[in-house]
Amino acid sequence: MTEDPLEPFITQVRSAMHHACKVIGYPVPEEIRPDEGYGDIGYACFSLARNLKENPEKVAEEIMQRIPPGDLFTVESKNGYINFRFNDERLALATVRCVLSRKERYGYRDQSAPSILIEHTSANPTGPLHVGRARNPIIGDTLARLLEAAGHSVTREYFINDVGRQVATLTWGYLNLQGDTNTPEGLVELYRKASALEEKDENVREGISEILRKIEARDESILSSVRHVCTIMMDKIFRDLELINVRFDRATWESDLILHGDTGDVIERLKPYLKEKDGTKYIELDENETLTLLRADGTTLYPLRDIIYHLDKGSRADIMINVIGEDHRLEMKGVVTMLTLLHAKVPELIFYSMVSLPEGRMSTRTGNVVYLKDLVNEAVERASLEVRKRHPNMDESTVRRISHSIGAGAVRFNILRIQAEKSFIFRWEEALNFEGESAPYAQYAHARCMSIFARASEMGIWTRGPDMDGSGFIPADTDQYTMGLIRTIARLPSLITELAERRDVHLIPAYASLLADRFNQYYEHIRVLDSENWRSRLELIAATRWTLKNVLELMGIDPVKEM
Repeated sequence: MTEDPLEPFITQVRSAMHHACKVIGYPVPEEIRPDEGYGDIGYACFSLARNLKENPEKVAEEIMQRIPPGDLFTVESKNGYINFRFNDERLALATVRCVLSRKERYGYRDQSAPSILIEHTSANPTGPLHVGRARNPIIGDTLARLLEAAGHSVTREYFINDVGRQVATLTWGYLNLQGDTNTPEGLVELYRKASALEEKDENVREGISEILRKIEARDESILSSVRHVCTIMMDKIFRDLELINVRFDRATWESDLILHGDTGDVIERLKPYLKEKDGTKYIELDENETLTLLRADGTTLYPLRDIIYHLDKGSRADIMINVIGEDHRLEMKGVVTMLTLLHAKVPELIFYSMVSLPEGRMSTRTGNVVYLKDLVNEAVERASLEVRKRHPNMDESTVRRISHSIGAGAVRFNILRIQAEKSFIFRWEEALNFEGESAPYAQYAHARCMSIFARASEMGIWTRGPDMDGSGFIPADTDQYTMGLIRTIARLPSLITELAERRDVHLIPAYASLLADRFNQYYEHIRVLDSENWRSRLELIAATRWTLKNVLELMGIDPVKEM
C-alpha cells in the first residue's frame, strides 16, 4: 500500500500531460491546484500561450485533445486551463484503504531522509518563559514533528546561554543581594533588582564584568554559582514547556563549550579577518555593519561562542536549523559570515517576529510580561468551565485531564496559525478562543468520531472502535459531502511533504480546521449508523479519526476522546 493515496492519480495525470505535450511539441504548462470545484490538479496555459503568441484557450484545447485516456481521471479544457478531476470511486477506495492500513502512520513518510538538528527556544535562563518568547518553542517543536513525519531523523536541542552578561547580572544579584535564592520567583526578583542597580551604579557594572572574567578564567566558585541559578531557572523553563507538550532531546551548556571547546583555535582561524579597535576585536560584515567577538579585557562575546556551538552542531547532523527571534538577525548574519569563512556547515535560519502586549514588548528585566504558565493555566481554567457545563457528572480527574488538553492545545494552535514572520499583539480573547478556527474545534471533531464508535458499540454493530483495516472497504457514496471529506483526507501526505520542504508550519492549523469542517458537514448530511451502508460509512469515520489524530499530534495537540 502506497504512503500517499494521491500518488498514483498524480503520476497518471503527469504522464498523460507529458505525452500530450511531447506529441504536439509544446513544453508542459505550469502545474497548479485549481480552485475547488474545477478539478484536483490543473495546468495553466497562459505563459506558454504568450511565448507561442497564441490564444490560451486554443493552446489548452490543443493539448487536451492529445491527452490519452486514463482510468483514474477525467479532463476538460476551460478558459485557458486544463483541469483533471480524479475518479471519485477510485479515490475513495485508495484513500480509505491507505489510511486504515497505516493508521497512526498515515501522512508520515517511511523513507530515511537527512538527519536534522533543530535548535529552538534557547531563551536566557534569567526567568520563566514568557508569551513573547513562547512562539519559538511552538514553532520549533511543530517543525521538528513535521520533519520527522517527512522521514527525517530529528534532534531537538536547547542551547543554555549561561555565560552572557544577563546571567552574570543574575549571578551578581544572587551573590550580593538579600532575597530568596532557591526558587525561580526569588531569582527573578534578584535579577530585576540587579538590573536596576547596574544601570546607575558603576561598581555594580564592574562587579558583573568581573563575574564574566571569572567565568572565562574557569573560576570554580563562580561557575558553581552560575550553574546553581541557571539550573533552577532551566528546571522551571523545561517544566513550563512540558505544559504545551514541548520536550528536548539534548541541552548544551554554553559554559561547557567555553571551558572544553577550543576558543583559541577558532580565533586563530579567523585571524586574517579580524580587526581591532580600542582593544576589542571584530569583523566587518559589510561597509555599515560590524560584529564584535572579543571585549577589550579578552572575554568572549556571544557571537564567537555561537560559532563554536555551530561547529559542534554541524558535526552531529546533516542539516542544522535555527528557530530564532528577528532581534538576532545581525548576530546570525555574522555567524553565517564567519562559518562561511571557515568553510563550515551553515545553518538554515527561521526567524519569527516577537509577540507583544497591547502596552508594548514583553521583558523579564522590566517585569512587563505574561508568563507562559499563566497563559496555559488560564486557558485550562476556561476550558474546565465548558467541560463541566457539558458533563456535570464527570469526575474531577477526567475534567482536569481533558481541560488541560483543550487549554494547552488552544495556546499552541493560536500562536502556530500566524506566519512566523508576521508580528502580532497578544490578546487573551484571541488566545483562548474556542470557536471557529481553533484547536478545540478540531479536537471536538475527533471526539465526535469517537462518540460515533461508542454508539456503534452500544448498538452492537461494531465493538472495536476505529480499529478497522480497510481491506474490504467498498465505496458506497460519492456525494459532495463524502467526496469533500475524502479529498481533504487524501491531501495530508502531500501537504506534510510540501510543508516540510518549505519549513513552514503555519498552514497545518488551517488544514486541521478544514478537515474538521468537512467532517462536520458530512456528519450533518449523511446518516451513518442507521443506514444499510453503515459499514462503509463507519470506515470513512475511522479514516477521518486517524487523520484528525495525526494532524493534531503534528501540532503537539492532544486528540481528546471526549469533550
